[in-house]
Amino acid sequence: MGLAIQYYVFGKSGLASLASNVISYAAICLAPKSNQHIWVFVISGMALAFSQLHKMIYSYGVNGLDVPMNLMFNYCRVTSLACCIRDGQKI
Repeated sequence: MGLAIQYYVFGKSGLASLASNVISYAAICLAPKSNQHIWVFVISGMALAFSQLHKMIYSYGVNGLDVPMNLMFNYCRVTSLACCIRDGQKI
């Protein structure tokens, strides 16, 4: 249901968030438990940075519901999830 709402609001740019979520989930599953939060932080940050760079080069000055804005929300959600998982694993 969440994916349908996101696609309705953001259109095709919502699929970039899905890709970022899948990559971040893979990092959570595959990374060592002591470094999961760092991997997710870096991967999500790089996705956001590349998205913002692409927007600056190809559509500078255009505002709206686009991929970088969607990934900014996603960045906050995924990094907080990774930090919560890390806090739950520490004694």
